[in-house]
Amino acid sequence: MEVTSAKEAENDAPWSRIVSGALGLWLFLSTYAWPHGRAEAVNALVCGAIVIDASLASLRIPALQWLVAVVGTWLLASPFVLSSHGVLATWNAIFVGICLVALSMIPSAPWSWSRRRIAYARA
Repeated sequence: MEVTSAKEAENDAPWSRIVSGALGLWLFLSTYAWPHGRAEAVNALVCGAIVIDASLASLRIPALQWLVAVVGTWLLASPFVLSSHGVLATWNAIFVGICLVALSMIPSAPWSWSRRRIAYARA
Protein backbone atom coordinates (compact mmCIF):
# COMPACT_ATOMS: atom_id res chain seq x y z
CA MET A 1 0.00 0.00 0.00
CA GLU A 2 1.41 3.35 -1.01
CA VAL A 3 0.98 6.36 1.23
CA THR A 4 -0.47 9.26 -0.70
CA SER A 5 -0.48 12.07 1.82
CA ALA A 6 1.48 13.41 4.76
CA LYS A 7 -1.56 12.82 6.98
CA GLU A 8 -1.53 9.09 6.16
CA ALA A 9 2.23 8.95 6.75
CA GLU A 10 1.71 10.39 10.23
CA ASN A 11 -0.92 7.72 10.95
CA ASP A 12 1.70 5.07 10.19
CA ALA A 13 4.22 6.71 12.54
CA PRO A 14 5.97 4.14 14.72
CA TRP A 15 5.75 6.13 17.95
CA SER A 16 4.48 3.15 19.94
CA ARG A 17 7.45 1.03 18.81
CA ILE A 18 9.88 3.78 19.73
CA VAL A 19 8.30 4.21 23.17
CA SER A 20 8.45 0.43 23.67
CA GLY A 21 12.15 0.50 22.82
CA ALA A 22 12.69 3.36 25.28
CA LEU A 23 10.89 1.36 27.99
CA GLY A 24 13.16 -1.59 27.21
CA LEU A 25 16.19 0.67 27.62
CA TRP A 26 14.76 1.99 30.89
CA LEU A 27 14.20 -1.54 32.14
CA PHE A 28 17.76 -2.51 31.20
CA LEU A 29 19.31 0.57 32.85
CA SER A 30 17.11 0.38 35.95
CA THR A 31 19.17 -2.63 37.01
CA TYR A 32 21.96 -0.18 37.82
CA ALA A 33 19.71 2.54 39.31
CA TRP A 34 18.71 0.74 42.53
CA PRO A 35 19.34 -2.59 44.23
CA HIS A 36 17.87 -5.69 42.59
CA GLY A 37 17.97 -9.27 43.73
CA ARG A 38 20.02 -11.56 41.49
CA ALA A 39 16.96 -13.02 39.73
CA GLU A 40 15.37 -9.58 39.35
CA ALA A 41 18.55 -8.13 37.86
CA VAL A 42 18.95 -10.91 35.31
CA ASN A 43 15.24 -10.68 34.47
CA ALA A 44 15.43 -6.91 33.92
CA LEU A 45 18.58 -7.15 31.81
CA VAL A 46 17.33 -9.97 29.59
CA CYS A 47 13.79 -8.59 29.21
CA GLY A 48 15.12 -5.09 28.52
CA ALA A 49 17.45 -6.36 25.80
CA ILE A 50 14.69 -8.43 24.19
CA VAL A 51 12.28 -5.48 24.22
CA ILE A 52 14.86 -3.13 22.67
CA ASP A 53 15.66 -5.60 19.89
CA ALA A 54 12.06 -6.61 19.21
CA SER A 55 10.84 -3.00 19.21
CA LEU A 56 13.47 -1.91 16.71
CA ALA A 57 12.88 -4.97 14.52
CA SER A 58 9.11 -4.44 14.66
CA LEU A 59 9.58 -1.17 12.78
CA ARG A 60 10.05 -3.38 9.71
CA ILE A 61 8.23 -6.54 10.85
CA PRO A 62 5.15 -5.47 12.87
CA ALA A 63 4.39 -9.05 13.96
CA LEU A 64 7.43 -8.92 16.25
CA GLN A 65 5.51 -6.53 18.48
CA TRP A 66 3.74 -9.63 19.81
CA LEU A 67 7.07 -10.66 21.33
CA VAL A 68 7.03 -7.36 23.21
CA ALA A 69 3.53 -8.20 24.46
CA VAL A 70 4.75 -11.60 25.69
CA VAL A 71 7.69 -9.99 27.51
CA GLY A 72 5.34 -7.40 29.01
CA THR A 73 3.07 -10.17 30.25
CA TRP A 74 6.06 -11.96 31.76
CA LEU A 75 7.12 -8.73 33.50
CA LEU A 76 3.68 -8.51 35.08
CA ALA A 77 4.00 -12.05 36.42
CA SER A 78 7.72 -12.10 37.24
CA PRO A 79 7.59 -10.37 40.65
CA PHE A 80 5.25 -13.11 41.82
CA VAL A 81 7.16 -15.97 40.17
CA LEU A 82 10.73 -14.91 40.98
CA SER A 83 11.95 -14.28 44.49
CA SER A 84 11.35 -10.56 44.76
CA HIS A 85 13.51 -8.57 47.17
CA GLY A 86 12.98 -4.98 46.19
CA VAL A 87 9.82 -2.93 46.21
CA LEU A 88 11.14 -0.57 43.51
CA ALA A 89 12.13 -3.43 41.22
CA THR A 90 8.72 -5.05 41.69
CA TRP A 91 6.74 -1.90 40.87
CA ASN A 92 9.07 -1.05 38.00
CA ALA A 93 8.50 -4.48 36.41
CA ILE A 94 4.73 -4.18 36.84
CA PHE A 95 4.59 -0.63 35.43
CA VAL A 96 6.82 -1.42 32.45
CA GLY A 97 4.90 -4.64 31.81
CA ILE A 98 1.56 -2.83 31.71
CA CYS A 99 2.93 -0.16 29.39
CA LEU A 100 4.52 -2.72 27.05
CA VAL A 101 1.33 -4.78 26.76
CA ALA A 102 -0.72 -1.63 26.08
CA LEU A 103 1.74 -0.27 23.51
CA SER A 104 2.00 -3.58 21.70
CA MET A 105 -1.73 -3.49 20.99
CA ILE A 106 -1.41 -0.33 18.88
CA PRO A 107 -1.32 -1.37 15.22
CA SER A 108 1.08 0.13 12.73
CA ALA A 109 2.24 -0.56 9.22
CA PRO A 110 5.85 -1.45 8.45
CA TRP A 111 7.89 1.73 8.60
CA SER A 112 9.62 3.03 5.51
CA TRP A 113 11.71 6.18 5.62
CA SER A 114 11.51 6.55 1.85
CA ARG A 115 7.70 6.26 1.97
CA ARG A 116 7.57 9.06 4.54
CA ARG A 117 9.82 11.31 2.46
CA ILE A 118 7.71 10.74 -0.63
CA ALA A 119 4.53 11.53 1.29
CA TYR A 120 5.90 14.83 2.59
CA ALA A 121 7.25 15.76 -0.82
CA ARG A 122 3.75 15.38 -2.26
CA ALA A 123 2.08 17.42 0.49
